[in-house]
Amino acid sequence: MDIRTGGADVWYSFWPGSSTLLSWAPNVGYWRTYDHSGTLTDEQSYAVIRFTFPLQTSFGLTYFPGALERFGGIDFRKRKWSASISAAPTRSLSGSVSGSMGEQINYDAVPPFLGNSSQASLSLTLKPTDRLWVQQGYLKSRLDTKAGARVFDENIWRTNARFQWSREISSRVIYQYGTLEHSGFADLLVSYLLAPGTSFHAGYDLAFEGNGGALRRTGELFFTKLSYLFRI
Repeated sequence: MDIRTGGADVWYSFWPGSSTLLSWAPNVGYWRTYDHSGTLTDEQSYAVIRFTFPLQTSFGLTYFPGALERFGGIDFRKRKWSASISAAPTRSLSGSVSGSMGEQINYDAVPPFLGNSSQASLSLTLKPTDRLWVQQGYLKSRLDTKAGARVFDENIWRTNARFQWSREISSRVIYQYGTLEHSGFADLLVSYLLAPGTSFHAGYDLAFEGNGGALRRTGELFFTKLSYLFRI
């Protein structure tokens, strides 16, 4: 791609020796990226602070005071802040929540323009047994013009489940649906692992979208894959 990137990160971790707050760490950084002609295409500085607590719990806060992104020959300056928290209170339960607010480019507009963006995401992972693993995710993303007009409001649900039938056989199911275009997909995969490097996979992919209140199939695929490791 013939680009040049340079920057630096500085951080320090404090361990207060408390049973409530295990550690906290401030972090600052600065990065710049140039294209092959020497034009500055990306520039960002940021400040981060992260706290860790018992039960594998952490909280982080990040601020970008004025990141530069060049798109369509236009330089955009964006401010943004984000926060996240994650925890794993038990072996079978973990989750995370994150959110951000700031400025974002509308890449689909002609010409592109800078709007106000907000995002929120949620992830919950359950592992009731050693064989079963289920993760439910949700993402909400909004973009408004500077005048307050709504550009889009997207909601995405994603479910990912895996089951280990035996030492050799496993299966995976993924389902995703988005409200912006009323579309999504379902994916099923069954794998047979005979030995490291030798395996067989069979799967089914289905894509769909909304059509007058009903869902219409837009793509369908059956596939198989066989791999074998030759030892010489």
